[in-house]
Amino acid sequence: MSLSAQQWNKAETHQLLNQLHQSGVISKQGVDYFYSSLASFDNSLYADYLEISKPSMYFSSVSDSTQQDTAFSLSLTYLLSQFSFVTKIINQSGINLSLTPGQKTENKAFVQKYESIIGPVWRNTLFSPYKLKSLSDKDQVYKQLQTDCHALNDTLHKYHVLEDKVYQEVKTWIENEFISSTIFTSLFERAFVQSSFYDDYEQSKQKQLAYIDTLHMAGIISTHNLQALKRSYKPYKLLSPPEVLTYAHRAFVLDFKALPNDSLQALLQVYTMLRDSLLPEFDFTYQKTFDEIVIDEYDKEYKDTFVDFVINKTSYQQSLSFTPMKVINRTLNDITTESGVNISNFKIINDFLADQNSSLRLFVIDDKDEKQLKLGTHISFILMDSLQATALDKAYPIITEIILHSTTFDKKYNRQGLEKMIREYQSIGIIPSLYQDTLKVLLTKMIRDNVNSQERLLRYMSNIITCPDYSASDDDTEELKNKYKTFLLDLQNISRNSFMPTKSIDMKIIKGKHKTSYEYRFTLNGKTYTQKTIDNYSFFWEGKLIQSINQVLKENNVKGAFYQIGYNKYFIFLSPQQYQHLKTAQPELFPESH
Repeated sequence: MSLSAQQWNKAETHQLLNQLHQSGVISKQGVDYFYSSLASFDNSLYADYLEISKPSMYFSSVSDSTQQDTAFSLSLTYLLSQFSFVTKIINQSGINLSLTPGQKTENKAFVQKYESIIGPVWRNTLFSPYKLKSLSDKDQVYKQLQTDCHALNDTLHKYHVLEDKVYQEVKTWIENEFISSTIFTSLFERAFVQSSFYDDYEQSKQKQLAYIDTLHMAGIISTHNLQALKRSYKPYKLLSPPEVLTYAHRAFVLDFKALPNDSLQALLQVYTMLRDSLLPEFDFTYQKTFDEIVIDEYDKEYKDTFVDFVINKTSYQQSLSFTPMKVINRTLNDITTESGVNISNFKIINDFLADQNSSLRLFVIDDKDEKQLKLGTHISFILMDSLQATALDKAYPIITEIILHSTTFDKKYNRQGLEKMIREYQSIGIIPSLYQDTLKVLLTKMIRDNVNSQERLLRYMSNIITCPDYSASDDDTEELKNKYKTFLLDLQNISRNSFMPTKSIDMKIIKGKHKTSYEYRFTLNGKTYTQKTIDNYSFFWEGKLIQSINQVLKENNVKGAFYQIGYNKYFIFLSPQQYQHLKTAQPELFPESH
């Protein structure tokens, strides 16, 4: 066990905390706080440690001995984790503790609690270099921060909180990377990550070797390459996933620093490299970039930028969401956030593979590894079948960042599958005939927007399904009336005039002594129908209005009814024959009937 991971007994712990107080790292109140936490069984240090450890693979778990004997021992790496946790929380509070310590405007109680723990050296390390860019005397402030960090690093090394290797690495970081950092990373966080790396190196290495053996058994790495890979290990060096996958036979590793800053040019360059190295059949031609207003699966409109390609005379589109600089500029402070790249940035490749009925899909594996000291800028692209992807994901799900959706390898919603569904709906009279060019455009958009359900497919068609817009205030008579009228007219359209409320579409609010009720009216074939409710939500969204209308249709001998489909409260008008066909052929359309 390395020096920084050793367990200190009660007396040694108190002595260490007092030494750190005398050197200006921690205040007297801080000594009392930490010592009382250790002396009691409230596990406050352990709770804070779990808080910082939970979201990130970089933080090692507390050893059993530390967890079981919190009152009498303290791991020094554990102490660093507490410091880094406090630093991070205070920095996130938005308070400039180094320049304006009196201005506590946010999280006041929390900051006041931890401010009592902060010593003078620590305080100056809290200020983010990124925030200093707007200061006129930023060079002077930078220099002071750097001096303070060196003093803190020297002190932690002097009292053996940091062993020699970590001390030298942190010193290099202060000199070369701390000032250039665009996102705040505290010295404590940096020292903690590097100390825990050495503490857990052997365990992490064995875990990574087991992961590599899994890749071999899954056929991702050959036996010859497996042996060469294992020989490549050096003392205290873990391989990042891209380094591992350079030994795979269907993988390509790319350094994002070699890409242009422009998102489109970078995307085109990545696609060219992937075509040349992995997929010669991916012979794409860039067509255009355009903006479009789209509606997401929750019916929210937003503007997006899309790129249009042609592959084998077929159009493919995707969102232009690829930003290489997010990967290049990320720091250790980004470890709980997205790295800036994922497979959705390159989705037309998997769309193309699905259309080709290929058993392979492209996956992106990031340049991260458990206890890796630096986040790199390399990204691995690897082609795998479903068995290989599942094996890789189960072997090491944290580093792979593979998301195995149920539809990843599902051919049902590729281009041919979607066209087959549309033809089926046309054959039973639900979807009208479409020109071939219109159908091609529609299929391109469906593939682009990840249509992966029957309900979403039908939402791309005009006047096939509808959904009530229940966003009005229960006290706004005029707005409720307009929403009600719009919904009834939508029902008329999707029923192709089988339901025609000709006039007297109206509503009124009836305020009683103890409750408010709502009265809705419409006229059909000369007869006025009235529905009353005290709950507008259940009336519109839970189908009570539709139930009443279906009863009216039955009374008027209309051959058909409205049915709720999916889980998002959409309604469709079907004849008895259409309903029976879909209930048998597409049962997922009617989940509430199962």
